[in-house]
Amino acid sequence: LPDRVIIYELSHDDAYDMHYKVSTKIQKRLECNLLVVTSQHVILCQEKKLKLYAFNGNKEREWVLDSVIRYIK
Repeated sequence: LPDRVIIYELSHDDAYDMHYKVSTKIQKRLECNLLVVTSQHVILCQEKKLKLYAFNGNKEREWVLDSVIRYIK
């Protein structure tokens, strides 16, 4: 699904119940090498750029670094 990002969440409060439901869909083509999902954002890495997207698909911030990003922790 390269034209969208689908974010899931647990459907129950029981930690042992492994049923998930769709929480959010970002209907955009997001090119990246690395992708990290936080509690309220999606962080995309592409070469020297980091992009921060809200779950509604709006880009909130962008950072351009001097060197290529190889790992996000």
